[in-house]
Amino acid sequence: MRFMSDRQASPKWGVISLGLILFALSTGGCTQLRQLGTAQSSANQFYLLTSPSSETGTISLIHLSSDEAVSVSDNVASAGNAPNDADLAGGYLYVVNSTDSTITRYNAGTLAVDTQLSAGNGANPYEQAFLTDGQSYVSNLLTHTVSVIDWDRTPTLATTITLPSGNALLADAGQVTFAYPQAIATDNGKVYVGLTNHTGNYSYYAKGILTVINGTTGAIEKNIQLSHKNPQQIYRHPSFPNRLFITLSGAYDGTGVIDIVNTLTDTVENSFSTGGAPGKMVLNSAGKGVVTDATFGAGTKILLINVNSRAKTGDATLTTSGYASALGIDTDDRLYITSSVFGGQSTLYVSTIDGTTIGNPITVPASPIALTYTR
Repeated sequence: MRFMSDRQASPKWGVISLGLILFALSTGGCTQLRQLGTAQSSANQFYLLTSPSSETGTISLIHLSSDEAVSVSDNVASAGNAPNDADLAGGYLYVVNSTDSTITRYNAGTLAVDTQLSAGNGANPYEQAFLTDGQSYVSNLLTHTVSVIDWDRTPTLATTITLPSGNALLADAGQVTFAYPQAIATDNGKVYVGLTNHTGNYSYYAKGILTVINGTTGAIEKNIQLSHKNPQQIYRHPSFPNRLFITLSGAYDGTGVIDIVNTLTDTVENSFSTGGAPGKMVLNSAGKGVVTDATFGAGTKILLINVNSRAKTGDATLTTSGYASALGIDTDDRLYITSSVFGGQSTLYVSTIDGTTIGNPITVPASPIALTYTR
């Protein structure tokens, strides 16, 4: 189970206003630039959220340009403690801060703080999903709840939904289990929450649960038993309507699976094995995709998949050190993957959808946790 900032969160579906360029390196057609200091947010870029342990998080900007140049503006704004998730909606950037139990809204252009709301003491908010630009749902890991937030007019925590737990949950072998909500997404007017389904001492994983919430009434409509343990990310792509892709890492023992959920029938209609411990996922419009592998000791590794054929098609190890901590894709199907090393240097890799790296890795601030794309 992952507390605070150890998350596998999703990337979201963005020339450059640069300060002092410290150095430039041209490598294999991808010019990589680096800078320090402030920079205005602009189109065609990623927001990079970092989450150093026991420290205040930061927001950096990764700028992309038409000639494939990549540049980084380090630590442009501060986040809260142990930030876990970043989302764009209605001209704002939203950051979920786990140990602060807050959600902060920034002006997406200037990164000035606009509003901050509390999810309640000890809630450990984990991830956020928007039903509309003015209404979001936040999974609260430690209180087993979902917060409903009204961002229109005066932002407020509108209500809290208690998730099923104990005997109300589906479980293997009749075991009493507990709902630990992490991943969350919306589709067709409904909210979908992934529950890790642990016993009280976290030592046993029952199969994961996908709880379906009516976005109008807030009522829980259904609990769907997933095919494997430990749901990590719920991913949606506009080229695959009425479908959610759920990565399931199992017990990090090489048995990873992706479930495909039909949101019209709210059933698991297909599953396929990826091996490894799948975490974050991105797809292109043709159904080719990449998933980070969180298998202990695997290095910074990605799994290559095709959701049309429902198969793993290969894998690629970017470096034998660290682990793949954040993942994003741009409109040209280039991948952006961060590699984190505990207590060491973090780097950004750019690659094709087939896992072939472009240029050299770029140094980024320590402990990257999420990439959010804007165009």
